[in-house]
Amino acid sequence: MTAAPAPDTVPDLSAARDRLRASLPETLHRALDAYDAFAARPVPEDAKAFSAWQTGCKAVLAHIELLLKLAGRVGLDLSDAGDDDPLAALLARARAAMAEGDGTDEESEGDEDAPDD
Repeated sequence: MTAAPAPDTVPDLSAARDRLRASLPETLHRALDAYDAFAARPVPEDAKAFSAWQTGCKAVLAHIELLLKLAGRVGLDLSDAGDDDPLAALLARARAAMAEGDGTDEESEGDEDAPDD
């Protein structure tokens, strides 16, 4: 049986942070590509299918948001470096996707049973 570390001992996670710093840009690219592909599908006209499509879009956007927060936590520089910088272009896409998601969230947070005014 392995003893748990003493409460005042903090494990060294620098290798994990380095690994995340290296892999997060590609992970963000894949998540954004998935969002682009999913959101590009025809918008269903049926209410139930539309709700499922919208939920899928929101799930990808939430994943992107978490990846961006994680990137900040591990010290990945997310500042814009210019138009020809691949990371800056990636982040611009992520920010645009998140802005689109913000408008969708506001519309769907109301009471579904409330009458329209």
